[in-house]
Amino acid sequence: MILEKNNRFTYKSGLGGCQTEVKGTWTVENKKLKFTNDKEFTDNGTILYPDLGLTTWTIKKTGIKPDGLLDKGFCFKVDKLHRKR
Repeated sequence: MILEKNNRFTYKSGLGGCQTEVKGTWTVENKKLKFTNDKEFTDNGTILYPDLGLTTWTIKKTGIKPDGLLDKGFCFKVDKLHRKR
């Protein structure tokens, strides 16, 4: 996760052959980080991108941690291949 000073983020993850990069904006509300994916990463009918806005994130001394489970299901919507939760 890369947090930029202009309130933009880049999240990269991968599992096997499925690699993904999600971009969007971040804000701080009630001492929690909140992420909003850019539209191209939420309205894609072919690729499942993780929606980082489904949970808030806590700021720790050495990084950030999601307050809930992340749906890291990404890759192509083909017979549920490569979909992980």
